[in-house]
Amino acid sequence: MKVLIVDDEFNARRIVRKYLLDFNAELSLVEASNIEEALTILNSETIDLMVLDIQLKNEVSFDLFKENTWDDIDVIFVTAYSNFAMEAFNVGALSYVLKPVDKSVFEKAFRKVEYSFLAKKQSKHSIKSGAGRIYVPLKNYYQLVNLSEVMFLKADGMYCGIVFSPTKCLLVSKPLKYIEEKISDNLNFVRIHRSFIVNTDKILRCSSDFKMITLSDSTVLPISAKYKEALADYIRNSIRKL
Repeated sequence: MKVLIVDDEFNARRIVRKYLLDFNAELSLVEASNIEEALTILNSETIDLMVLDIQLKNEVSFDLFKENTWDDIDVIFVTAYSNFAMEAFNVGALSYVLKPVDKSVFEKAFRKVEYSFLAKKQSKHSIKSGAGRIYVPLKNYYQLVNLSEVMFLKADGMYCGIVFSPTKCLLVSKPLKYIEEKISDNLNFVRIHRSFIVNTDKILRCSSDFKMITLSDSTVLPISAKYKEALADYIRNSIRKL
């Protein structure tokens, strides 16, 4: 997920950046201090979320929406002004967070966006099924992998394990992040932990507190707090109750 932070105060941007990376260390963040900088980024890069202050010196960030529509971009306003909430929601904001920013309140707003982001990806699933097979580098050759047969991926230092069953695993000579990028179009694969990405087609059940999942081969994997809320919503909306 790529996030644009728009605020004319450096310290305010720094706080938002720190909190966002605490929520999800793998976010890609870019910053702007005014409308012109924000528009340059929006017109040249694919942005998934905007975190906007309202008052930007002599500008207001609502001006971003006057002649432009950002229907595919989620919006969170983070501002010291409480009287602009209605206007914020009128331009499509998912959340409105007041300064000084309470981290727990901001996290709830961010998790809502994570769910929205996953839901958008899921809605495209019927149109774009994504990669079904990939080649992965092993020690001396490249191996073709049918992703539908994969149970989960696990980090192993600078290597990645592609697990098909308790007795079958390929050790890829690339880190987990490398494989994650190669399968980014395959919507069946969801990260549940810093060390694990799971094939949702293989999930048999999930604990009621969303701390553990059990796969169809009885493998049990942990769900980290960072991915808990987003995965909980994903499971509720994507997987039939068993």
